[in-house]
Amino acid sequence: MATMVLVSPGAGIPEANAQASVGGRILFARAGEIYVSEDGSTSAVTQGGRYWGQPDWAPDGSHVALVGWGPNSTDIFVLTADRAELNQITRGQSARVQANEWMFYPRWSPDGQSIAYLSDRTSQYTMLWLMRTDGGNQRQLTRPRGSLDAYDSFVWSPDGNQIAATGFSGTQSQIYVINVARPDNPRTLTSEAGSAYDPSWSPDGRFIAYAAKEGSRYSIKVIDSEGNDPATVLLQTDMARSPRWSPSGSAIAYLARGGPSFELFTVNIGFDNDGHPIAGRPNQLTTRFGVDATSGLSWAP
Repeated sequence: MATMVLVSPGAGIPEANAQASVGGRILFARAGEIYVSEDGSTSAVTQGGRYWGQPDWAPDGSHVALVGWGPNSTDIFVLTADRAELNQITRGQSARVQANEWMFYPRWSPDGQSIAYLSDRTSQYTMLWLMRTDGGNQRQLTRPRGSLDAYDSFVWSPDGNQIAATGFSGTQSQIYVINVARPDNPRTLTSEAGSAYDPSWSPDGRFIAYAAKEGSRYSIKVIDSEGNDPATVLLQTDMARSPRWSPSGSAIAYLARGGPSFELFTVNIGFDNDGHPIAGRPNQLTTRFGVDATSGLSWAP
């Protein structure tokens, strides 16, 4: 078992907005620790031991997968929801620095039986891998092909058959959809001129939300998961990352500039007469908190 100070659920953080409340539990990272926003308050989940990030709830909310940074590598850990037990499930640290591995973005499969993650074990840049939730049976899912030479943030489809991932070709990124059983030919979903990042699949499987860079500004957009219709702009702001659908599909959480730093926001989602998603007024959940914009969000009931 790894060493870490586990913080009680009641440990309040004064910078959070106590008056802002949404349903469920939203995980995020800040300054190397994991926090949870719940019932209008924010509390620390981890404290010390390592630099922590990129948390993800298990489908039943019983565990959290997260990344811990070491001297020259990262590893994936699983923490019980009651914060009583932390287990390291990968071993990326090697006695030889050049043999160390970097692993990122652990994401539970919808059935709770597997964890997908990113690793550079056999490639220059990170590819998608799968493993059991205890770290066993690690296998590579994607491989470099043509100019598509790296993957970043990603999300499972609700049925577990597909993964939507940020794929890089040089400095340009788009959202690709990968068939888990046949991963060799990813489908390009977006064609953003300034890059697309951080896909999030809606619980009903109909839509994928993502962040898009447009010149000096960013948008949170939603696109039909089959790519049959153009993307819909939900909101625009100076900087925005990491949209995440609520478990009910009625809201999206995201990270955006709220003053000098990134803060946590939510926005209610409705639909117009043509069935296109529309956004309500944003609700800012943290102020002067400084959320890690690239660690992503995870929302559980």
